[in-house]
This record gives sequence, C-alpha cells and structure tokens, in this order.
Amino acid sequence: MCIAIQGMMEDSRIEGAITFAQKLGAQKEQVKKSIMEEFDKDDKEAEELIQAYWK
Repeated sequence: MCIAIQGMMEDSRIEGAITFAQKLGAQKEQVKKSIMEEFDKDDKEAEELIQAYWK
C-alpha cells in the first residue's frame, strides 16, 4: 500500500509541475525534458505524462 501511495504522490507532483510550467508558457518539449530529468522517466513515460496532464 505504501508504494501505491508513493506513486500517487509522485503523479500529483508531476501533474502540478506540468500544469505550472504550462501556465508559465513553457514549451512541451522543454517540460518533457525536465520531467525526464527530475522524475527519472524515459522518453515514452514523459510523453505519456505530458499527454495526460497538458490541458
């Protein structure tokens, strides 16, 4: 259960980071690179997260 909660917390932080970056006018590719670096995601995972949370 603890691992599931950690995953939900990370998803929430990623969603917040994407939303905030978008509001600041960042480009998708720039945000994707940041997600890959900060959250240790590969290209495919970062792209999926951008698609899910970019509004």
